Amino acid sequence: MYKQSVELKIPPYVYTTHPYLLSLYFSCPPNMQLDCPNAGNVSAMEKAISESGSIRWHAFPFNSELELFDESMLAFGIQVSHDLSTRFGVPQSNVISQRDVPGTTRNIIPHLLQNNVKAMTIGCNGGSAPPDVPKIFRWQMPNDNNSEIIMMLHPGGYGGVGYSSCIVLNNFTDALCFAIRGDNQGPGDIEFVLEIYAEVKLEFPNANVFASTYTAFINRLLQQPSVVASLPLLTEEIGDTWIHGAQGDCYKQAAFRNIQRLRNECLVNGGCDLSDTALYNFSRLLLKSGEHTWGIICGDIKHFLASGDLSGPYYNWSNPQVHALLAQNNTNMYEQRNWSIDIPVQALSLSTNAASQKLYSQIQDVLQRLQNPIIPNVSNTTEWTLVTSPENTTFSIRARADGNIYNVQFDAKTGGIKYLQNTNTGTNYASTDDILGVFLYQTMTETDFNEFVAAYSYQPTASWVHFDFGKVDLDERANVTHWYGNAELAMLFVNNAENTFVSVLNFGENSEWLRTNYGAPMVIYNVISFDNDKAPLTMEFIWSNKTSSRIPEVLYTSWKVNNCDNWVVNKLGNPIDLNHIVANGSFHLHGTTENVTCVMNGNSGQVSIYSADTALVTFKPTGMSEFTGFPTPFEKADLTQGIAFPLFNNIWGTVCHFL
Repeated sequence: MYKQSVELKIPPYVYTTHPYLLSLYFSCPPNMQLDCPNAGNVSAMEKAISESGSIRWHAFPFNSELELFDESMLAFGIQVSHDLSTRFGVPQSNVISQRDVPGTTRNIIPHLLQNNVKAMTIGCNGGSAPPDVPKIFRWQMPNDNNSEIIMMLHPGGYGGVGYSSCIVLNNFTDALCFAIRGDNQGPGDIEFVLEIYAEVKLEFPNANVFASTYTAFINRLLQQPSVVASLPLLTEEIGDTWIHGAQGDCYKQAAFRNIQRLRNECLVNGGCDLSDTALYNFSRLLLKSGEHTWGIICGDIKHFLASGDLSGPYYNWSNPQVHALLAQNNTNMYEQRNWSIDIPVQALSLSTNAASQKLYSQIQDVLQRLQNPIIPNVSNTTEWTLVTSPENTTFSIRARADGNIYNVQFDAKTGGIKYLQNTNTGTNYASTDDILGVFLYQTMTETDFNEFVAAYSYQPTASWVHFDFGKVDLDERANVTHWYGNAELAMLFVNNAENTFVSVLNFGENSEWLRTNYGAPMVIYNVISFDNDKAPLTMEFIWSNKTSSRIPEVLYTSWKVNNCDNWVVNKLGNPIDLNHIVANGSFHLHGTTENVTCVMNGNSGQVSIYSADTALVTFKPTGMSEFTGFPTPFEKADLTQGIAFPLFNNIWGTVCHFL
C-alpha cells in the first residue's frame, strides 16, 4: 500500500495498530494455531515500520478492561509496546487507545505516568452510555497536582473525521481527527485513504491535512502548557460499565487472578526476571485474559447458539434447547480458556530458570485446585461433627493469622455468620441483620433487560443494541420470571481440629424448580476457616451439579458488616471514593484485584475483604432492595447495605459461558 501511495502521489497513510498483534507477528508462537508470517512478510512489515513509517502502534497491547490487571501486568502491557519501539528505534508511544469499552478507572493514572504514558483516548461503543465528561480533559488523582494525564473520550462510537468528532482547541493550531476502521478490519485501501483526506479537507479547508499518530498530537499539545492548563480538570472516578462481563467464565477469571498474584510474588520476591524469554512470553500471552471481549471473532454467544438470522426470533433460550446444542458443539469456551490460560502456562513450562520453574509448578497447583475443588468429606464423623442447633451454639475459635479468639455464631437460615466478636478488642462484625457470607441467586427476564437497555444505550437506540445487550424473545420462549433469594442452610458441620466449618446449602422448596428451569446449583458448600495464615477468616464457596443455562442469572456472595457504611474499593494501589463518580460512570459495580475496605462507625474497627478468585464487587444502587449484575441504574451505591461479590453471571452476551 505504501508503494501504491507513492505511485499515486498522495500523502502517506499511517496505520496505528495494536502492539500485541505486531509482537505476535515478529515472534509467532507455534502452538497457538496462528498462521505465522513467512520471512518475506516479516521483512515487508519491518520496512513499513522502519523505512516508510506507515505502521505505528499505541501504548497498550489491545482494547482492554484495565481494572482486571494488577499493577505488574498493567506495567508489562505498556512494556510490550515500548519494547517494540526499542526494537525498531522509533519513539515510544505515550498514548493508550481504547475502543469499545466506554471507560476505565482513574487509578491507572500514576501507573501510566510511571511508564511514560501521558494520555489516553477512548472511543465508546455506539450502543453504550458514554461517561458524562468533556471531549478532552485533564484527569488527575485527588490531592496530587503532579499526577494527571490528558484524556480524550468520544461518545457514541470509536471516533470520526467530522468536525464534531475531532479534537479542536482554542489557541492551538493542531487538530486531531480519528480515521478509525471497524472491528477487526485492518488497514484501509487506497480508496479509503483518499476518501478520508477529502472529508477532512472539507471540514478544515485551510488546514494542512496529514496522517499522523496520537503521540505526535499529544507531544505537540504538551509543548503548549497554557493550552493544557486551560483544559477542564476532573478528579472523579469514571470506571468501566462493561466490567460485568468479567465473570462470564468464573474459572478463567479465577485462574487469571491467581496466576497474576503468583507472577507478581515471583517477580518481587522469588527471583523471576523478565529477561527470561519464557517468562516474558508467558506474560505476553497471559495479557489476553484482560482483553475486552476475550479476542473472539464472530464468537459472540448470540451467534454461537443462533437458530435463525438476527431479524427474527433466533435465540434458543430454554434449557432443553441449549443442552441439545451444547451436545453438538461446546468448543467456544474451551478455545477461549486455551488461548488465555493454557497456552501462556505452556509457554512458561519451557523456562530453564529455577524461579520460573517454581512459578510454573505453583500455577499448576492452583489450576488443579480450581479444576477439582476439594469438597470436605463431612460424612467422616471422626473429623466432622454435625451442629444440631446452629442458632443456639457459640464457638470460640483462635484464628491462626492474628492469634485472636473469636466468638462465632451462625445464622440458621442462610448458613452465614451472624455473630463474630474479636474477644481481644470486643469488636463485633456481624449481627442478625448484618450477616457475613450469604449465597444469593438471581434470575433475570427480558423485561429486566429492556429496562437496562433503555437506561444504558446511547440515544437514539440503534436496532442492533437489543440483540447485543438485550435478550430478545427470552420471556416468550423460556417463560422466565425474575427471582432473587438466598440459599438456605441444610446442615452445618464443624472440624474442631482445623478450626473449620462447612455450611451445606441449597434452595429449599425452590431447589428443583430453579435447577430444572434455570441454572441454580443443587448444593453449595461454604467452607469457613479460621486456619489461614494470611487472614483471620476465609470463606470458599463450592457449588455442585449446576445446570447449564442461557437464562440470565447471577450467583453472589454477600457481606453486610455490622456498623459499617463507608466502603472503599481499592484499585491499582489507591482507594476509590464511591461518592465521587461521574454521571454514566460505574457507580455500584467495580473490578478490582485488591481489597474492599470499611472503617466501622466510631472507628471501632476496620474490615478488609479480598476476593482471591472473583474480579467484581458490587453494591446495591440507592433505592434498590437487590444487588444487580447490570451497571445500571446510574445511581450512587448504597453503602449501608453491604457488598456482594458476583461469582458468575451470563449477562453479557459476548463472553458468557455455560457453567
